Formats: sequence, structure tokens, C-alpha cells
Amino acid sequence: TSEETFSIENVIAGMEGPSADAAKIVVDTNPSDGLFHLVLPGSFSGPVEFSLVNSSGRSIKTGAIEAYKPEVQLELDLSAEADGLYIFEAVNGSRKATVKLLKRSR
Repeated sequence: TSEETFSIENVIAGMEGPSADAAKIVVDTNPSDGLFHLVLPGSFSGPVEFSLVNSSGRSIKTGAIEAYKPEVQLELDLSAEADGLYIFEAVNGSRKATVKLLKRSR
């Protein structure tokens, strides 16, 4: 029998801070034929800025919500847009969350 010694450096055994799930945007029905219902992360409250771009990087929509309340469902209507991939981003202070939305006709 031989014996080998290994050295392991820079191992992260755990992380402090919010869980990855806490920073996710929840989407009801994705892909969709155009109507998306979004719930922003629970850590989001107060003013929220958002943007939506298509897969070519073209800005489709931008806006702001003056007083977002956690767990409130937002409705995003892309029925007038072409089928494809869209990226929705929400910013609340230093917090940012992004989700990919797939619009395809039935």
C-alpha cells in the first residue's frame, strides 16, 4: 500500500449573506405567448427601476415603480413584440436581479 498526500488551498466551505433564491425573479408561465407575471425578490422594496431588452440588445421597455412592495405580482405584456428571448432586469438600490423571458406564439 502506498500513501499519497494532497494539499488543498483556497477552499470556500460556506458563504454568508442572502441565499441565491432570495435574489431571483419568479416568473409565472415562461415561456409565454406574451403575458408574463413577475414577482421580484423579497429583498426588493421601495423604488425599483426596470429594463427589458431583446436578444439583439435593443431596449424594448424601461420604467420605474415608485413604491414596490415585496411579493406584489407585476404584469409584463409582450404580445405586440416578436417571438424570441428577452432579458428583464430590475434594480433596487444596490440590488439587481435579472431573468430571461421566452416569448413564443402558440
